[in-house]
Amino acid sequence: MSRRRRAQDGILCALSNGSTAFGSATLWSDSFTNAAGLDAPEYWSTIQFPDVNADGNADVCGRHSSGIVCALSNGASAFGPLITATTEYNDASPFDWSADPSNYRTIQFGWADRGDCDYANASYALPWRTSALPPRN
Repeated sequence: MSRRRRAQDGILCALSNGSTAFGSATLWSDSFTNAAGLDAPEYWSTIQFPDVNADGNADVCGRHSSGIVCALSNGASAFGPLITATTEYNDASPFDWSADPSNYRTIQFGWADRGDCDYANASYALPWRTSALPPRN
């Protein structure tokens, strides 16, 4: 278990000791920073922590001006480099993802490998799934 939050300097995480407390928060990624252009609500408010590659670790994904980006967690101390999951949902989209909160507030990262849902073909459950992301375990 961990606590995660975005700060102006990036994504901070604190790991649980497994029973009673969390350790100190440390910087796990400097990719989701104000300096990287994520200082507006249409970006930072979309940041979520789905388990993208089904390894049991919370990864990080969010909307960027270029589309949806993700970084995989190593489970211990850091998120890896940004992966562009899709260029859909970018600022140039005709749906105006950057200016209209009724659009960007709807972005969710679901579980597409549960029940009867076929992950690889589940465009309705995880519409941004692409070959840019690693296969699920």
